[in-house]
Amino acid sequence: MSDQDDRQRSEELQRKAEDMKRRAFEEEARRLEREIEGRAREMAKQRMSQDLLEHRKNLEELENQKVRAEQMRKAQEDEVQRVLDSEKSKRQEARIKKELEQKRLEQEEKRREEERKMQEEITRQKSEEDRLRREEEKRRKDESEKKRLELDTLRREQERLRREVEKHERVEALLKTAQHFYTAGDIEHAAIEVAKALVNDPTNPDALLLEQKIKDSQGTEKSKVVEEKPVESKTQAIPAATPSIEKKKSRTIKFLVYAIIAGLIILSTIVIVQYKKKMFTTPVGIAVLPLSSATNSLEETILGSALSHEIVAEFERSKPYLPLGYASIYRLSTVGSRPEEAVFRLGYPYVLQGTIGESNDKIFLRLKLVDSSGDLLWEDDYSKPADFIHEIPHETYRHIIEVLRSASDGSSARADMGHRTVNKDAYLFYLRGIEMLPRLTAQSSLNALELFNQSIQQDGLFPDARAQAAELLIERFEQGWDTSLTGLTQARMMAETALKIDPTNGTAYCALGDLAIHDHKYAQAQQQLDSALTYLPRSGEVYLSRAMLFFRMKKYNEVVDAMAHAYELDPRNLEMLRTFGYLHQLMGTPRQGIVYHERALSVAEDSTAYLIGPIADIVVIDAGLSLSYSDRVIQACQHQLSVDSTDYATMYRLARLLQVTGNSTHATTILNRLQNMLQKKIQQTPKDGKMLAYLGLTLTRLGQFPEATGFAERALAVAPHDIELKFMVAQIYSLQMYSSKSKTIDEKKKTTAIQILRTAIASGYRLDLLTSADFFNLYEHGDLNSAMY
Repeated sequence: MSDQDDRQRSEELQRKAEDMKRRAFEEEARRLEREIEGRAREMAKQRMSQDLLEHRKNLEELENQKVRAEQMRKAQEDEVQRVLDSEKSKRQEARIKKELEQKRLEQEEKRREEERKMQEEITRQKSEEDRLRREEEKRRKDESEKKRLELDTLRREQERLRREVEKHERVEALLKTAQHFYTAGDIEHAAIEVAKALVNDPTNPDALLLEQKIKDSQGTEKSKVVEEKPVESKTQAIPAATPSIEKKKSRTIKFLVYAIIAGLIILSTIVIVQYKKKMFTTPVGIAVLPLSSATNSLEETILGSALSHEIVAEFERSKPYLPLGYASIYRLSTVGSRPEEAVFRLGYPYVLQGTIGESNDKIFLRLKLVDSSGDLLWEDDYSKPADFIHEIPHETYRHIIEVLRSASDGSSARADMGHRTVNKDAYLFYLRGIEMLPRLTAQSSLNALELFNQSIQQDGLFPDARAQAAELLIERFEQGWDTSLTGLTQARMMAETALKIDPTNGTAYCALGDLAIHDHKYAQAQQQLDSALTYLPRSGEVYLSRAMLFFRMKKYNEVVDAMAHAYELDPRNLEMLRTFGYLHQLMGTPRQGIVYHERALSVAEDSTAYLIGPIADIVVIDAGLSLSYSDRVIQACQHQLSVDSTDYATMYRLARLLQVTGNSTHATTILNRLQNMLQKKIQQTPKDGKMLAYLGLTLTRLGQFPEATGFAERALAVAPHDIELKFMVAQIYSLQMYSSKSKTIDEKKKTTAIQILRTAIASGYRLDLLTSADFFNLYEHGDLNSAMY
């Protein structure tokens, strides 16, 4: 019974447990159902919210699309309107241009009609005059040929007499120097100077007598007391001649001087006669001064200067006219308050001057032509739309030739404006670049090149901009401002493209000629420069290039002839005068070169720098010039050092001049001070190649050759591609190659100097570096030429 009760209780408990389990399951199911329902409602709510947000986004996107579509439609309408306005503007410009062209043609036709009527009136008289003129010309031509032969004979005789006088002067200077050393007891240097004098004149009795005195002195006892002299440097020195002047002149000198004076009188007489006979063929000389601003505006001043340059370029294309080169005009305008008077003194009888102004997109010009007597020959005021500024130079040129009554003689002048751009912006960029040319520096040349490139970007078919860019790239290479060959390649492309556009562009031919000279293709260079002269017969720059070509070809007579033509056309061109001074120095005629340097000095912006530079180099190699110029150069160096006491280049040049003119004690003091200063600077900047090279030169002049050579090698190591450093290192070896004490040449150092110099020249033909006085030993022993060619 008990077991049955237990089972019942167990079953009852089991049922209760199952009921509780079922109720719990149901309760959990109801709870889960409630929770799921809540979550479903929440999810449904979230979904509705997301759908609403997405709907809003879609609405906003549609609205944005609508706005963009509206903006696009408006932009298209604006573009269409802009195109229509542009077309309208172009049509208006074309109409204005057509009207102006029509007006110009009408005026031209009217002028031609007037000329035709006038020509008809004088045809009969002209025919008779032509016949008489031909007869007269034939007679004058025969007589001119006869006179030319006489002039050539006189010139040759004059040149021979001049060389004789120079030789005697040179011998006299050397004998004075030798006598000075002999009197001072310096027998060794006296013997050297006498030997130089006997090389020039082996039969000179004074030289022979002094030589015998020196030999007698050398044979005497050496116990004779002499004044203690400074320790002699191992470098080559050029002693200064004694400043005393002999009262008694040799009969030979007097005779030669009288002969030259007589020859000059005869030559002048013949030239005057020839001039009077040929006045009708003399080119018309004219100078175009920079147009000044009517409102003192910098922009107008730049524009006026550049347009004056372009007017000169128009005259350079014509043989009947002799225009003063614009580089000379610029120099005369900057160094004086009345440049027209300086122009008249140069022999140019006509001057064009005026003002320029800008207003309301128009260019206003007021021009006048005056002659050397002060008479006003022509004056005019006229305006030009700014879009036609490119027509101003040629129109002004035509006005002037009409005033000078030479239009019928201007067959060599270009009858139209050629391929000049009609793009206003391109021409303005070009003019701004042109305005910088007379005062080029490394930075200004880069700025001018950028302006020419912008001009080309505005008008790719503008040949003048390409030709000027080519010339500027070559100039930057020759000056050492850009030594990469990429610039020369670009210059060639620019010049060749310019000639494809305009086969009459003389500047492009000149650029190709300069490039051919650089490549040693001298026949090709001469052909290109001949073509340049065909289209620019009155350009001093072309003749300057010809002078450089003939110098490289060793045709020195042609060099002098090209110099004469260039000087006639551009007598105050600073770069040209400096170059001619360099060339004369390298050709062995420094006394003719100093004449050009003197004229360059008169127009140089910094006369002190010019005295310290080119003039200091040329006077050191000639004893006669040292007598005349050493004091001026020393004063210039001292002035510069008073301004900047750390200018080591000037300090070295001062010490060098003192050393070679016999003031060795003072020179050694300066060289020692310079050595200490450079060594301190090099400790701070050990990779400054220029200071290393100057220290090498300084130590060389102090006789410390091994140390100097070490610094020379360091200079090349820190800057192996620096052209100037290569020249300076070659100078160091040139100074060390000769010993004045043993009178021997170190062939190894001589060979090294020539090799380094040839490497430098191959990188860049720098006349300013080639003419350094530190190449004296190479110059004196005739080996400089072997390195140059």
